[in-house]
Amino acid sequence: MKKITLLCFAFFAMAFSFNSSAQCTYTIEYTDTFGDGWNGVSNMDVLVNGAVVLDDVGIPDGGGATGSDTFMVNDGDVITTVFNPAAGPGAPDYTNECGYRILDLNGIEVYNANFGAAAPGDGIPDDLVAPGVTASCAVCTPAVVDLASLALDTFDCDAGTFSFTLELDDLGGAASVTVTNNASAPDVTFTAIDTPETFSGFPTDTDITLTVVDDEDSACDIVIPGVRFSCPPANDDCINASTIVPSMIGSEVWTVGDTRGNTASGETDPSCGTLGAGRDLWYVFEVPVSGEATITTRAVTGSPMDDTVVTAYTGSCGALIEFDADGTGANTDSSCNDDNATPGDFFSELVLSDMMAGDMIYVRVSLWNNAAGADARDGEFEITIAAADPTLSTLDAENENAFTYYPNPVNNKLTLNAANNIQNVAVYNMLGQEVMRATPNNVDGELDMSSLQTGAYFVKVTINDVTETVRILKQ
Repeated sequence: MKKITLLCFAFFAMAFSFNSSAQCTYTIEYTDTFGDGWNGVSNMDVLVNGAVVLDDVGIPDGGGATGSDTFMVNDGDVITTVFNPAAGPGAPDYTNECGYRILDLNGIEVYNANFGAAAPGDGIPDDLVAPGVTASCAVCTPAVVDLASLALDTFDCDAGTFSFTLELDDLGGAASVTVTNNASAPDVTFTAIDTPETFSGFPTDTDITLTVVDDEDSACDIVIPGVRFSCPPANDDCINASTIVPSMIGSEVWTVGDTRGNTASGETDPSCGTLGAGRDLWYVFEVPVSGEATITTRAVTGSPMDDTVVTAYTGSCGALIEFDADGTGANTDSSCNDDNATPGDFFSELVLSDMMAGDMIYVRVSLWNNAAGADARDGEFEITIAAADPTLSTLDAENENAFTYYPNPVNNKLTLNAANNIQNVAVYNMLGQEVMRATPNNVDGELDMSSLQTGAYFVKVTINDVTETVRILKQ
């Protein structure tokens, strides 16, 4: 049975002790979701009352996933920031990986620009602009939230709701702390530590922000962003793979997938890329015509999903092997693809050749190097499977009884063209039952297959008393 997944991109607010003063230290923390620094290109400035106090700061190229700097402020100072994308020459400017946040002297977050999560839209973290953040050097003792205690309590994927429990390790300087939310769910008040409280009535697949309100000192309020519960996608397991009917190259049909809430299937690891925790999605398609097919993934605007690994398999779930058309045991047909050839694009394009009509191919899609339970890059992507030969299929062009037929797959009408009169055309389902018959007695003919159910059919074409059979996929 698949486990449901509770995701929480949240941050501990630590309790600090300071002496009251008109001047104090604030902290700016940086993050890079890819873990390799800001590529030596992007940086940022921090300003206090309009004057730069930190110039061209950030995570150096190759500097890892996090970094920080501190700066001094006085009570009432105004803090603003400027993010500088592509501030210098060098590697591509992967701004969608960059984020930062500002913490006050009590370690409480007062501003967040995509810290720990890929940015939406054009991917550039927002500047902190006027009126900015007004500095406060008032000392308080914030509550300490035990995020390790955050646990799913009940869920109802059909109704789209869930509840969870949470504990406090410390009430800080207050006798009570109230936790509010942005989802119109009931607030919860804590008057004791190490006592689980239940939060209920939250929608699934929605980012929830909790605010830990100090009932006596608002300076100690804490914001916990990114509490989310996602039910596993329907195609989370190989056995529940989503069926894709191949379209034609040049007229691709795209299907939306979503990695949020998916779990590891336990199927064999691919020969390329890095799966991380192995969380994956599964698709299956029937090869419409012998030859070639192309599997492609691409980005969805606004989605943090930015990198895929795609692998093709034959066999059955639990006993899959990577696609091996020539039977040599070597995957010479590029059965796995991490990044395609497009510079700066980490999505995948996989070309499968020498396939036989009727083969069933399983396709695994995973977020590259994904985390076990929560990854800021999880989200929507699109996938298409397109067959080669976008216009027609030809049967033995040297034969006087040769004919062409298109399109395959077919939506409504199948067109037949031949050098000699087509005497009969009969259509059979996979059970061998005749479901349609026509007698064109012409070199051209059309079969209206719109009334047939989606699936595979055998079409027998008779020319000069010779019958040839082709396999057609009805969409």
